Amino acid sequence: MNTTIEVLEGQITVEILSSKQNFTLNPGQNLTVPSGGYHNVHTVSSTPSCYMYVYMNRSDAEIVRLWDRYYNLTDRLLNETIERNRPLHVDHEEVDLVRLSYEDVFTELRTKSLHELLELPYDYQLDNKEQNDTNWTNIRLQFETSMNRSLVKRLDTQVKWQERYTRSIQNFLAKKKKNFLRW
Repeated sequence: MNTTIEVLEGQITVEILSSKQNFTLNPGQNLTVPSGGYHNVHTVSSTPSCYMYVYMNRSDAEIVRLWDRYYNLTDRLLNETIERNRPLHVDHEEVDLVRLSYEDVFTELRTKSLHELLELPYDYQLDNKEQNDTNWTNIRLQFETSMNRSLVKRLDTQVKWQERYTRSIQNFLAKKKKNFLRW
C-alpha cells in the first residue's frame, strides 16, 4: 500500500519514526510515508492545519500497467496479423479476416509465458505484502478474458457497420429499382 500525506491548509511536520527524520510540508505539498512504518503528524503553523491521506494499492496499479502493456502488444500483433493475412485471404469478409487473425495471434501468444510477452524478469513479483507469490496464471487468464471482450466489441462493431452498410446499399438499390420500374 502506498500512502501519501497531502497538506490542504496550514503547515505540518511529518515525523518518520523508523528513520528519525522530520519533513515540513506546506499547502499543496505531499510526502510518501514508508509502508509498514509509523509516523507522527504535528501542526506547526499558527492556524489549524488540514491534511489528507491518499492510499493507493501498488499491486492494483501494477496490474493496470501490465494490462496496458499486454493490451498494446496484442492489439499491435492483431493489427499486424490482419495486414499480413489480408493478401492471403482476399476472398474473406473483414470480420472473418479479423477472427482468423485473432486465432493466429492467440496461438502465437500462448507459446510464450506472460513474463516473456511483457519482458519481465522471471523472479518478478507484484508489490503486495499480503501475498508472497503472484498467481501469474490467474493474471494471464484475466488479461486474455479482457482481451477477448475487447475483440468481441471490435467484431461486433465491424459486423454492425457491415450490416448497416449492406442495408443502406439494399435500400438504395430498392429505391432505384422502384424508380426505374415507374418509367
